[in-house]
Amino acid sequence: MARAAQSASLHILQGNPNNIDKKELHKRMKNEEKLSVGSDHIDPPAWLNEQARQNFFVVKTTIIGTGLITDADVDLIAAYATTLADLQDIEDELNSNERYVESATDGMKVNGLLKEKRNIIKQLMSLQNELALTPRARASLAIAMNGEDEGEGDDEFDD
Repeated sequence: MARAAQSASLHILQGNPNNIDKKELHKRMKNEEKLSVGSDHIDPPAWLNEQARQNFFVVKTTIIGTGLITDADVDLIAAYATTLADLQDIEDELNSNERYVESATDGMKVNGLLKEKRNIIKQLMSLQNELALTPRARASLAIAMNGEDEGEGDDEFDD
């Protein structure tokens, strides 16, 4: 299975495990700088409902200090916030109704919202990993950053 692409900086932090030559790493770092995106307009889209909007701000304030999110991630955060709001709505509905419903043909049957809840939780977990909101995702980033301070002042591209 192919690995996900990693930034050149991450390759250097990990000690260049793929043995990419210096010219290639330097070229990739320059290209990544050209493609960098600002983080001064991380605002919720107008189409979010009130609950999703609140969720958006919670996520934003939680991870804005890490420098991991940019303006390009607004839709990803909005998708997470909306999915979380949907889960909250389903949970409210399940708490006010029965988890099992009686069907004339099948007898007792599981409320369809439980199945939907499971699907939404899977979506949330995937989005959380993308946004580094899980302990495992943060641990992976921390491991990658482990040697960052050690190489301070060293230029990987000195000839």
